[in-house]
Amino acid sequence: MKYFKHLLVLFIVLGVFNSCEEDDDQSFAFQDISAPTNLNAVFDIANDDTGTVSVTPTGEGASVFQVFFGDVENESATEVAPGETVNHVYGEGEFILKIIGVGATGLTSELSRVVNISFTPPSDLAVDVTVSTTNSLEITVAPTANNATVFDVFFGDVVDEEATTIMSGETVNHIYAEAGAYEVKVIARGVGAATVESTQTVNVQEPVTLTVEDLIGTWVMAPEAGSLGVGPAPGDTSWFAIDDQGVIDRACYFDDTYTFNQDGSFVNALGAESWIEGWQGGSEACGAPVAPHDGSNPATYTVDGVAGTVTLTGTGAYIGLPKAVNEGELPNVAVPESVTYSVSLGDDNNTLNVVIESGSGVFWQYKLIKSVPPVSLAGTWRMAPEAGSLGVGPAPGDISWFAIDDQGVIDRACYFDDTYVFGDDNSFANVLGTESWIEGWQGGSEACGAPVAPHDGSAPGTYSYDAGAGTLTITGAGNYLGLPKAVNEGELPNVAVPSSITYLVTLSDNNNTMNVVIESGSGVFWQYKLIKDAPSPLEGTWRMASEAGSLGVGPSPGDTSWWAIDDQGVIDRACYFDDTYVFGGDGSFTNVLGTDTWIEGWQGGSEACGTPVAPHDGTASATFDYDSGAGTLTIDGTGAYLGLPKAVNAGELPNVATPDSITYSITLSDNDTTMNVVIEAGAGVFWQYKLVKD
Repeated sequence: MKYFKHLLVLFIVLGVFNSCEEDDDQSFAFQDISAPTNLNAVFDIANDDTGTVSVTPTGEGASVFQVFFGDVENESATEVAPGETVNHVYGEGEFILKIIGVGATGLTSELSRVVNISFTPPSDLAVDVTVSTTNSLEITVAPTANNATVFDVFFGDVVDEEATTIMSGETVNHIYAEAGAYEVKVIARGVGAATVESTQTVNVQEPVTLTVEDLIGTWVMAPEAGSLGVGPAPGDTSWFAIDDQGVIDRACYFDDTYTFNQDGSFVNALGAESWIEGWQGGSEACGAPVAPHDGSNPATYTVDGVAGTVTLTGTGAYIGLPKAVNEGELPNVAVPESVTYSVSLGDDNNTLNVVIESGSGVFWQYKLIKSVPPVSLAGTWRMAPEAGSLGVGPAPGDISWFAIDDQGVIDRACYFDDTYVFGDDNSFANVLGTESWIEGWQGGSEACGAPVAPHDGSAPGTYSYDAGAGTLTITGAGNYLGLPKAVNEGELPNVAVPSSITYLVTLSDNNNTMNVVIESGSGVFWQYKLIKDAPSPLEGTWRMASEAGSLGVGPSPGDTSWWAIDDQGVIDRACYFDDTYVFGGDGSFTNVLGTDTWIEGWQGGSEACGTPVAPHDGTASATFDYDSGAGTLTIDGTGAYLGLPKAVNAGELPNVATPDSITYSITLSDNDTTMNVVIEAGAGVFWQYKLVKD
């Protein structure tokens, strides 16, 4: 008894109705064309060793189909009306089946597929199952086998599942309803009854909901082949994909950046040059950016985590290529005010896969990677309190002439607590405290003593770090690393105190260890091992939690019965709840209030949003000191504050003077991302705040 397996074949639309050159400025958006679309066919094959197939062509807008079976030279077309089926008997071999859909206007579209007819049973089945990078519930199954005509695919998520059948050389996608482990089975079939099958387990995960925090930062196009391309479906860049040479040729494009800022703003930063396409008036080469796609217009972004989309709002803002917009491709459509992209994160959260359908069936696709910020030395460093961290010898790595030992570390405790502070603003400071190790050439007795000028930390200093060259230059007479006597010209006091010193540095341990070498004159190599202090858990940007109860006052800690912010208050004071408190890695502190904040009556306001009032306007030069043992945080700088500016230790402004510093009691929780703050503003008045870390 004969039986037929119905097979839906999705063929490649070749677009013979309109030819065009394969250049970089080619538009793939087929618009205003009345040729048939969505050509496909139901392909049936009999498993009775006869080689009989039947083909039922389909397509929108087709009045007739011309079928060429590909097994006869100078073959005449077999015409098939819509909805009709044509049968054909193949001999053994590989053939190109071609179908031409003819529209009422005479315009045509064409599709083709390889038909493999073999009377030898299938063998050597191999199945590649991959999980989509854009949808973690979607898989692609790509089977291959010798002598196979079709493959029956079972995805393993339905009871009594019917096979999805594809032709040799095709792949099939499937989206699971939920995460889990599924058995994917593939059966390879030829013309006869013999088959071969394979089963493997695939694990799919629930899609990760995209958040604003995932995007914050600067991204660039991955400088690799395939990172930029276009095709008829997501995951398919068969129409065009950048190759290795293209990455080299378009270096001016691959250094463009896409920055998603914490405040919701978005920036295209193109520099002096980017890749300018023909439709922009360029010559498919590097050139000056062309408005409005030059990054000059302000733009914002919004994230729909559930839908997995990012929308850029601002004329000229874009990801990837400026010509690819939702309506089609520029210049065939107007420049839109906003563009929406489908995005997904890679497993490491540092890869962003972006897809945009530019008109119907044209999918531009990009792979972005998060730009790694330059290595920063900012922070506080000190000599490693261990034997061998300080020494000198005839070559780098050799400290045979002298090296600190364990007893030396103990004896020089006043030296090993000295710190070297690198600021975010490239400032540098030696912080020595009341004592350091004073050598004989400084007038000391090789013992702890008061620091001696100019090497006492009083001189202003700056630093310049060249990561490529591995050099660190400290500028400012009297500033130094390690030992003040070791300078480039030789050793003090045999040479003059220089205005700058250059060291060779190597970073390791996640940039938390700095190995320093300086040749002090010819063949004298002083060497130091510095370690970075662990960053303060406060370092970063904080803001008042946007929730009822996050701000209040009462007679004791934990009691805000006198007054507490409610839900409506959070809404009314939006200008206050977007204020931030920035703790720098260099110990700096800043109130960032923007153009308005909540202004109370004592400040001359009307209990409403208004322009910040000095000195509580964020202009104060301030620092912070956190004592984790005592649970206290001291903000130094007139006008700097947490929570409310009026709540200070002596009482409430304006009843007391504005202080130079304020000390708060704080408790950290939620992995140091929540800060509960209490300040007693005069006797028995406890203001309390809940801050959260960005």
